[in-house]
Amino acid sequence: MDLQVAASACVLLGFVLVLVEIFLIPGVGVVGLFGATLICVGGGLVWMEHGMAAGLGVLGGAALVATLLVWGFWTSGAAQRFVLQERLEGPPETASPDLRGRRGQAVTSLRPAGQAEIDGDRFDVVTDGDFVEAGQAITVLHVEGFRVVVEATPEVEEETPG
Repeated sequence: MDLQVAASACVLLGFVLVLVEIFLIPGVGVVGLFGATLICVGGGLVWMEHGMAAGLGVLGGAALVATLLVWGFWTSGAAQRFVLQERLEGPPETASPDLRGRRGQAVTSLRPAGQAEIDGDRFDVVTDGDFVEAGQAITVLHVEGFRVVVEATPEVEEETPG
């Protein structure tokens, strides 16, 4: 195979792999690094065959094309699907430390995390490792910021005089 064809194939395949990294499997990094390596190998092959100026021209051209692709991606609005659009207003709410000792009911199964209703409000809660079935009574042990730790409370059955 001609060296010029091999160099062109390396650069082209390198760009394809970088685009696959960006659009299909973002975050892994291996495919993108392999693509960047192929682009550099292509520039090196051109350098060997046609000299330093041609090799640097290929690498500079590849950098320019990559810059234009990133700029076009960002300004076209396509990048917006990768960016969270919602804004949080005000400080985050935490559960009140006043919940300690309060009783409620597990809305979902707590295995060990889930949701419970305490004083008419729903909270994300955790147990200290115990599983609690939905509908079972719970008691708040303590509150640490967002973390509400609960335990199952045995249901007290009312005794009927007899």
